[in-house]
Amino acid sequence: METILCGNQAAVAGSSSVAPKTASLAAWFRTNTDRDATTGADPTLSGTNDGYPNAAATDSSAVRALTEAKIHEGMAAAYAEGGKPNVLMVGTTVKSRISNYMFSSSARIATPYQDLGANRRSGATVLGAVDVFVGDYGILDILPNRFSRERDVWGLDTRYWEVSFIDKMLLETIAQTGDAQKRHLISDYALCSHSEDASFVIADIDSTAAMTA
Repeated sequence: METILCGNQAAVAGSSSVAPKTASLAAWFRTNTDRDATTGADPTLSGTNDGYPNAAATDSSAVRALTEAKIHEGMAAAYAEGGKPNVLMVGTTVKSRISNYMFSSSARIATPYQDLGANRRSGATVLGAVDVFVGDYGILDILPNRFSRERDVWGLDTRYWEVSFIDKMLLETIAQTGDAQKRHLISDYALCSHSEDASFVIADIDSTAAMTA
């Protein structure tokens, strides 16, 4: 479920013969998007100005390094639309790239240190991660997400996102095979965007490249 929510899936309207699908996070963003211009493209809606995302975002065939400047630009773009992103959601590898950059001499922001505490015989605590980004337009908690695509960096104003349940989680017992007892989990849900322009995305990121200024 989390993989679908954090992926790049277009919505599908259900019918008597077609199972419905919810739009993923990547399919909602059309306003504050920073994509590689090679072949990347924003998703489309079923209507001219409104509707559901009926086509997913187009991933670029090229990728580029994440930069600090792009995070500032994304925050500024969302702020100009009335939003105030509070979470920077990234893949696990990109999270490490951010921490490595922030502790580098070129960033001139974070300084690693160790706290020996009152008792010098106790173990030292070494701080080696950056979990908060303070910009001109707000504060972002940097959250790694094992289900998030490494190529997508999300600046989310969490006030405007919701997982809406049509049917709550239901655990049912199905036919037993020998000694094996079986269960299946049923639920109808959708990712709802109440205002996608309050957030931003930096897409087509190369997770193998070091973050730069």
